Amino acid sequence: MSKTEKLTSLITQSGLSLIGDPVDDPDVSGGFIVFVKATGQTPALIPGLIAKLQKRFIAEGEQVKIVEPKPNGAQIESFLSASIKARLPHLNLDLTVAAGHGQAAIWVGLPVGTLAEDQVAVADAIHRFLSQLGIEDQIVTFKAEKNLPSPTACLRVLRRHAPCSPEALTELLQLPGFDAMTLSEVRRLLDTARRKGQVIRREDGKYILTLQCLMDLGSSRNRFSPDVSRALALRRLGA
Repeated sequence: MSKTEKLTSLITQSGLSLIGDPVDDPDVSGGFIVFVKATGQTPALIPGLIAKLQKRFIAEGEQVKIVEPKPNGAQIESFLSASIKARLPHLNLDLTVAAGHGQAAIWVGLPVGTLAEDQVAVADAIHRFLSQLGIEDQIVTFKAEKNLPSPTACLRVLRRHAPCSPEALTELLQLPGFDAMTLSEVRRLLDTARRKGQVIRREDGKYILTLQCLMDLGSSRNRFSPDVSRALALRRLGA
């Protein structure tokens, strides 16, 4: 029996249903995150069922976090992205979700050169995930690849304005000649840079570059370099 089959069996035996596929837990080595829903149970009983399932996982030696998604756009976007990533780890998707009252509209940005069968697999995963949440009124639209600034260019902007929140960086990355970056895209950029050791997220939620990233980006000494530009800007502000 595979790991997915085992987890699915334990969930079903507990009176719950698995939504999508188990997802690797980034915080626990060998751990998983599962999304569940009740199957014909009174809503008031669901927390108890989840608690019992958690104890069952522990008894079985499984490190699993249990999540019951709520039918709102923010949660669906997060969980749907994780579910698709579990099935198609080679694809870097840009998802935007609007959901509510049994309806959902999803815009999907695929990388250039994505195979037709991968697009079909993404659409199938989205429809299956939403249907398991009880959302049958679905609209899925695939967007053309955006012309976005490179990660290096984005990091240079961050260097000039750090410390910087994702929201502020999103505004700063509205650059001439490029498509506007969404907050979701900027958060994804920062998360990738953090995993690569290029940025650090401070306790106040703002980001700064690591010393190694600063060294990798290099610096020039003319008045257009990021370091000089930032110094001039701080001087104008009286800092």
